[in-house]
Amino acid sequence: MFDFEDPVGVRLVENASGTLTGRGCAVDAPDASSPGGSTLQPDGPSLCGDIIGAVAGDRATFGFTFWEGSGSYSTEVTISNDLQRMTGFFDNGSGVGDGSFRVSWLRVPPDQWWLQRPSSFDDPLDGGYELTLTGADAGARAAGEYLAEKVYLLSYRRQVIRGDLGAF
Repeated sequence: MFDFEDPVGVRLVENASGTLTGRGCAVDAPDASSPGGSTLQPDGPSLCGDIIGAVAGDRATFGFTFWEGSGSYSTEVTISNDLQRMTGFFDNGSGVGDGSFRVSWLRVPPDQWWLQRPSSFDDPLDGGYELTLTGADAGARAAGEYLAEKVYLLSYRRQVIRGDLGAF
């Protein structure tokens, strides 16, 4: 997952009925060779937990409990058609958030253990922006997905676009 303060990683497995299982770690990626731990903390299972979730069509919900049962993360996402990306809402279980924190999840390439990020984040485009949609096709209007003349807020920071339309 990106665009959140912690480098949260999950290993998801979907069965034929749409149930999601696997492992999630609050800080790091689950380690397939160490069932309880993560790639950076192979002997520290306290920041990892079992995934509980479900998939229905292009939507998924899943979460996990960690830190000896006192922490939990959950997410509700839309899955891309190519199964390489999910975007939606995240709840860090603190009781403060209402699940409206927008995030994206990316598939880690098979030959890597984590997402690669550029070493430098200095970018003159950092900042906030407003996007006004001047028109929408009939399908989007009917579904209530996008509204013409509505202002959608966007921000760009550290090579991540985040706002009313999701995180990219």
